[in-house]
Order: sequence, then C-alpha cells, then structure tokens
Amino acid sequence: MSHTATIKTLMLSDKHAITAAIAELKTKGVNCELLENAVPRAYYKDQKGMGAADMVIKLNDSKYDVGLYKTADGTYESRCDFWDGQIEKQLGVVPGKDDSRDQAKLGKFYRSYAAHAASRAAIQKGYQVNRVDNKDGSIQLTVTT
Repeated sequence: MSHTATIKTLMLSDKHAITAAIAELKTKGVNCELLENAVPRAYYKDQKGMGAADMVIKLNDSKYDVGLYKTADGTYESRCDFWDGQIEKQLGVVPGKDDSRDQAKLGKFYRSYAAHAASRAAIQKGYQVNRVDNKDGSIQLTVTT
C-alpha cells in the first residue's frame, strides 16, 4: 500500500524562490529546513516514489517530509506522504478553504514560493514590487514600473 502523493499543479522552477519560501516559513513559526540530495521521511522506509530527492523540506515537528524532485522539463514536483495529517498540520492552509486538495495541504509553502518567484521575476525585468501579507494568509503583490 502506498501513501505517496505527487503534486504537479504548481510549477516549481526557481530554486532561489524555494529557498526564500523556506526561510519565510521559518520566520512564521514552521520548524523546517531545506536539505539537498536527501530522502524524505515517509510512513514506510522504502516507500514507492519517495527515493532520494533533489531537495527535501524537512519538517522537524512532523514524522514526514516533502521531497522536491526535478523533472525532465527542469521544474520540481512535490512528493510526500499525507498519512495521519502530519504535513498539512505544518504547511496546510486554513481549514475549510478547499483543504481537501493535495495542493492545499502544502498551501503555506506554495503561497510563499509563488510570491517569491513572481517578485523575483518582476524585479529581474526592472519592475518594483510591493508585498502585503494579509491577515487571512493571502499575499498581495503590486508590481509597478
């Protein structure tokens, strides 16, 4: 029996934004770190689909981690074990807001990543970015010339 979930709905391609997202999560109280070339923890030691990952979001207050695996097109896909709600307790969005989808179970990481990736892309093109973190957890970016 496999518990492994693969999330492909958000394209993770900017390693700097991944690193920035992890740093931000730490400042917001998520006890995590980013490891390179590691095996994420899952329910079974040799769980199918959970071999060595390019990067691992190690969740220190969870039994399980999130593996980020580089795909043929250069993006990363997330793989993890959602058994027992361990990961979504650390990274999930506010309960009741479509929290049944696998992507929502990693919502805090994906929100932070998306904000950092978009900001970085805009700044590289010469734009200015203003960021507002809303009380509901959403992030608003205003991009100007």
